[in-house]
Amino acid sequence: LGPLVYFASSGPQRIRVQVREDGLAIDQIVLSADRYRTVAPGPVKNDATILDEALPSTQTEVVLHAKNAAIASGWIVTNDVTAAGGARLQNPNAGAPKISTPLASPARDFEMTFNAESGIGYRLWIRGKAASNGWANDSVYVQFDRSVDQAGQPLYRIGTTFATTYTLEDCTGCGVSGWGW
Repeated sequence: LGPLVYFASSGPQRIRVQVREDGLAIDQIVLSADRYRTVAPGPVKNDATILDEALPSTQTEVVLHAKNAAIASGWIVTNDVTAAGGARLQNPNAGAPKISTPLASPARDFEMTFNAESGIGYRLWIRGKAASNGWANDSVYVQFDRSVDQAGQPLYRIGTTFATTYTLEDCTGCGVSGWGW
């Protein structure tokens, strides 16, 4: 489980997903303060879980379908019957080296907006699929516009070189297979 993400104020928030390794497809992003705070929405491998994108009025469960993102560069909406909403965002595998540090102004990223409540810790989950089920195609950096740590200090902010990392393979040598959280 990654660290909890908090927000400085309630209301609209922005999330930026930037390439760390090329070749990853993403279909769902979940920020959960309740139901998925301690357990993933689905399995790590061969997952078929599709969550409803309708946001509950409490704003403690956020489900985003990546195909609805504003695409900045390097990501392609690709039809996929196994993906949420019938499409995924795909970053093509160009065999590029891993980006070792998040970028303040990345060339390959996408952004989405959602509503969240301040003072509540959200767990971040992403359902991804690595090109050719390859471990070198399975990670991204994630930033937010108003994220803070539990003490209220800025954390993982858009426009900085600090981010949280999402990696599909849950341990070294475990292998990836199909969609996973």
